[in-house]
Amino acid sequence: MIEVEWLSKKGRQRNFNNDAVAVSCVDGFLVAIIVDAAEKILNGRVLYGENDQGKRLANYWAETCLSAIIDNDLLLDRFRFFEVLSAQHKKLKFDYLHDVACYGVLIVDTKNNSADWYYVGDCLIGQEGQDNRVSWLHSPNRANELFEPSLESVSKHVITKSLNAKRFDYPDHLALDSVNNMGDFILATDGYWCEHLQDGVAMSDLEDDCSVLKIKYGNKIFRAKTDTPNFFVCGY
Repeated sequence: MIEVEWLSKKGRQRNFNNDAVAVSCVDGFLVAIIVDAAEKILNGRVLYGENDQGKRLANYWAETCLSAIIDNDLLLDRFRFFEVLSAQHKKLKFDYLHDVACYGVLIVDTKNNSADWYYVGDCLIGQEGQDNRVSWLHSPNRANELFEPSLESVSKHVITKSLNAKRFDYPDHLALDSVNNMGDFILATDGYWCEHLQDGVAMSDLEDDCSVLKIKYGNKIFRAKTDTPNFFVCGY
């Protein structure tokens, strides 16, 4: 059984909380999709607080991708998984032509004790130990990860992969084994892992939206503490 807890908070420099997550437990699988969208982009400039496009994109991508994965029985078929994601991506041009987001998809096979994590951008997956410290399992798709740390001109906020209507970026993939021995899973947007944990900014002072999904083996419980409707559950 799986216990899931979602914590999400709007940043001080945001007019909307543009993070979202969708979760499902079906046929021995847990599927979780976390999304971190930017505020509306127009003519290459980010217009903070102008509208709710980012919020709507985050909710849309989390919900529709979860439904597509479950409806098409993609839990064990990686090739068709990419096909369906690509098909969902083509629909973005109708309502989200100038919008950008990062996201990650976690599929846990509880029967075979394994998991697959697919990610685009800077949403991360990690393990939380008994001391509450988090060990991140990969690096984000950011430009500064490609250069020497001494090159300060390379912004840590420039992402090298993203969800955007103009180009489909294939997600990077991380396969995980013996997951029930790995401790609690943490799925996080950069407001949580970067600004809060890495930079040490208090939750009340964060400029960016901050969201984290905690997953552990236990009773089937879904908890959410959020300031906006951005936690979606189906098939449990």
